[in-house]
This record gives sequence, C-alpha cells and structure tokens, in this order.
Amino acid sequence: MSWNLPYRYAQRSAGETRDYVFFAAFDPVKGELRRKRIYLDHISNKKTRDRHAIRLIDHINKKLDAGQNPFIDDTNKKQYTTIKEALQFVLDFKNMYIRKRTKHTFDSRMNVLTDWLEKKKMMSSFIFELNGEVAMTFMNSLISDRKIKGRTWNNYLIDYRTFFNTLIKNNYIAKNPFHSVDKMREQHTNKRPFTDEEVKTYFAHVQKNDYDFFVMSLFIYYMALRPAEICRLKISDFFLEKGIAIVPAASAKVGEQRIIPIATPFLIILKDYFSKYPSGYRICSQKFCPGTVEIAPTRMAEHFRIIADHLNIAKDVFFYCLKDTAADRLLEAGFTTKTIRDLFGHSSIAITDKYLKKIRTSIDRKLIDQFPDPLK
Repeated sequence: MSWNLPYRYAQRSAGETRDYVFFAAFDPVKGELRRKRIYLDHISNKKTRDRHAIRLIDHINKKLDAGQNPFIDDTNKKQYTTIKEALQFVLDFKNMYIRKRTKHTFDSRMNVLTDWLEKKKMMSSFIFELNGEVAMTFMNSLISDRKIKGRTWNNYLIDYRTFFNTLIKNNYIAKNPFHSVDKMREQHTNKRPFTDEEVKTYFAHVQKNDYDFFVMSLFIYYMALRPAEICRLKISDFFLEKGIAIVPAASAKVGEQRIIPIATPFLIILKDYFSKYPSGYRICSQKFCPGTVEIAPTRMAEHFRIIADHLNIAKDVFFYCLKDTAADRLLEAGFTTKTIRDLFGHSSIAITDKYLKKIRTSIDRKLIDQFPDPLK
C-alpha cells in the first residue's frame, strides 16, 4: 500500500564510534516523525562501507519518494539484512525440516551461490541488492564455469527460486530475483534399451565376474528400482515368503510407499543371496554388497560404465536402461500398460504411455508386411 506521508531524506552519520544511515518517516502509531537508523559497522572495509552507504541512501530515498513507509510496510523490516545473513537464515530454516537425502544437494547449491557471491565481494551487500540482474549473471556463470546444460540449469533455477521464496515468506525481500530468469529448453538424453545381444553379454559377464553387481542389476531389471532406492533399502524391506518388497515412502522417489512383486527367478536368487546377511543391512553398501554404510547411487552408474566400456556397450546405454529393457520386453510379452505402470510406480497411465513411447524400440511387423498398397 502506498502512503503520501511526510519524511526526511536519508543521510549518513559517520562518527568516530558508529557509522550509520538515518532517515525519518511518519509513524502513525505515535503520530509523529520517527527516525530510523541502519548501521554499517559490520562492513569492515572502508571503501566497501562507503559504496554501500551511497547505494543504501539512494535505495531508501527512492522508496520514500514512492510513498513507502518502513513503519507501515512490513516488507521493509528485514530488507537491510546482508546477503550473508539472509542466506544463513535460509540455510538454518531449511535444515529444520529438510530430508536427509536432499541435504547434500541443498548444501551444494547454496555453496555454489555463496562461493560466487564471495568472489564478487557481495556477501556484505544488502539482500535487496541481489536483484534479477545479479541472479541472471550468476546463472550465466554456471554455463561457463560448470558447463551445465538445459536440465541441470533448470534444476539449479528451481532450487534457487525455492531458497528465495523462503526469504519472501519471511519478509526479507518482496520479489524473487530468480523469477526473472527463464528456464532453458531441455535436450533429452540420448539413451536406449539394451539390444538382445548386449543384455545377454552384460548379464553373463557380471554373473560370472561381479556377482554382487549382478544382483544390483537385477533389482533394476526385475523390480524397476531406482539406484537411489537400491542404496536406501534394507533386507528387512523384502518379504520373500510373500514374494514382495515394500519401498517405504521415505525411500521412494515419489514420496509414496510402493509394493513391488518379485518375479520367481529373482526371488530364488534373493533367498540365497540375503541368507548370508543380517536383516538390518542395506541391500547395497560398499563394494555393492549388503552392509551398513549408505553409498551414493552415482557410484553404481560409474561402475556400470567401466563394465560397459570393457564389453563395448555403446555410450547411449546407461545402467538405468536395464529398466527400459525390461519394459520393452514386457510389452513384447503382452503385459499391459497398467501392469507396467504399477511395477514402475508411475502416478498415471499417461506418464507410463509417455515413458514407453520414448523407449519403445520394436516395430510392428504389420507396418512392414501389411501396409495397404495405394494402387490396389
């Protein structure tokens, strides 16, 4: 809300003991002009403090001319917090409820931003100075410094928008600077299912030479478990006498509990494999065998690539493509889209249809053998 109220322009008072900017605006509660001070002592470097004082005075005076009043407008209360203090607030606030498995990504994103701001010597700037132009410059730096592309750019952008939405909700800023940054068009990863020869060669090799990783591969092929889910599940989540596994909501990507049937050939393997370990062990730990230590799911993809290169399996075939290979074969065997949806844990048939359209490699022979002849 705008108010046309008396005020006194901002000035600086740089005394021997304290350094601050002050101005006055009408306080409707007291019915008189009220002075407000913003201290600059926390900025140790004099040149930096002088620069911020000039910017601060200009910022305040523009707001006063626009009719804004710090004693009426709640959004002005925390805008003079430094960027360092504001980001620390976000960090502390998020850590109160953030899930353990997402904390690593959260901390990483925040470190990337703060490192960049420190290089630009902006951590002592006021939070209102981190505007859309600064946000755009930072995002562009990710392309040159980190070589990120569309999907990764968008993931970074979503996270930073979320961080700064926290500041909006807590009255540090009125506008999210990252909302002025557009998403980037994503290029879909070129990937495909294994060919029949590739999957046969791969499974024969790991079964003979890397049995623990052979079992990890079957978790994806038979149960459509994501690598991150494999790393979180414990043997106690498998009920082999009932032929099912239960993926708890806290371990599932979609945040909902999944009940997954275990195909008979794999069930036989698991009964023997799990019998050697305590039920409290994770199904995948160090060296890709059951244990107590949680490993990063990316280690599985890295290990697969070493094996795939040894077997001359093409670069467009990834570890998680074992799931795509299974889907392709299930369709060939006559399984319905609904069955595949339930196995994969998709929220709708539409998502499954979209997924199957991407990975479908077989061609209906009727399009080759029985396509209607336009001359007949």
